[in-house]
Amino acid sequence: MSEYSSERADMLETFVKYRIVSNRWSSVPAKNLIYFDRHCSREFPGMQGISQHMVDGWCKQRSTESKRSRVNRCYPVIQLVKYLIERGDHSLQVPEMPSYSKGNHMSDHEAVQAMKDSNKQRDQTLPSELAALLDLEVEDIKHQGGR
Repeated sequence: MSEYSSERADMLETFVKYRIVSNRWSSVPAKNLIYFDRHCSREFPGMQGISQHMVDGWCKQRSTESKRSRVNRCYPVIQLVKYLIERGDHSLQVPEMPSYSKGNHMSDHEAVQAMKDSNKQRDQTLPSELAALLDLEVEDIKHQGGR
């Protein structure tokens, strides 16, 4: 028995199989795709397939969510729409999603540099043996990030 409603089961199962074979599927988008299907069944009962109204209704910004949450919630639906367009369904358009800045995100290089700067300040107050151990940890982190 399918996890999806009968109106969209074949389409969604084919899409999920494609994503699994492409090694681009996990439990988070799987859950959000199920929620999208339930949304479609509730808001558009008996309607076969998916429509732009379904996609737009699902991908609309909710008052209680951040931009990042919205993108994460809508990601599998966006991928589904792209998949369907690639296969000839030109009745759908990919909804626009907000871009979000990196915010406080640092690159690995920036993080290592920040740790080194912090260590220089710390060296003035910590015994030299402890400082040397912490320097080794920084180097270990740096080497793990380069894998």
